[in-house]
Amino acid sequence: MPRAFTEAETREISEALLRAAESCLARYGVKKTTVDELARRAGISKGSFYRFHPSKEALFFHTIEEYQKRLFQGLFKQARERNLRGRDGLAEAICYLFSQVRDSFLTTLMRPEEMALLLRGLPQEQVSSHHTLDDETTRALLKALRVREQQANAPILATALRALAMTTMHREAVGEEHFDEAMQLLIRGLVLAGVEEEDSGD
Repeated sequence: MPRAFTEAETREISEALLRAAESCLARYGVKKTTVDELARRAGISKGSFYRFHPSKEALFFHTIEEYQKRLFQGLFKQARERNLRGRDGLAEAICYLFSQVRDSFLTTLMRPEEMALLLRGLPQEQVSSHHTLDDETTRALLKALRVREQQANAPILATALRALAMTTMHREAVGEEHFDEAMQLLIRGLVLAGVEEEDSGD
């Protein structure tokens, strides 16, 4: 029977697997990364890997969610420090999010074939759960920017943001030369259409 990991070992291995997943996604992508490679980088056996995650896709998805949480934590801090609020603050926040993702390990997943491989290896309920997380995170962002619930529908806004993110997977087909400027235009249009103006009488 395999030896049980201590609480400290479990925490250390979990963090090592996250680092390994980020590194492998950035360097190899989903298809070319093996469980053996992930386990080797985390300093554990292949058998031990499956005590933490049922598949490499599950680890990758968990890694994406953890990165998203860190990203939004940084954004909330920035919103407080810079006093971002309302439509303008939301547009700036979304532009910031996309710029951070563009320069992260997630760029590999912006290739349609890579995202398709990842999603194919996941149970549908896990993907649906992530959409719920997107909705909750969007609500938290709106609250941080002091956008009231009556001004914006968080689930619709979260879905629109996912649609924009999917667009980045076709950056080359859409056109590289003006893509960033076009994204900023789309983001500002999304915010104008999706967030009602604050009632000046309040």
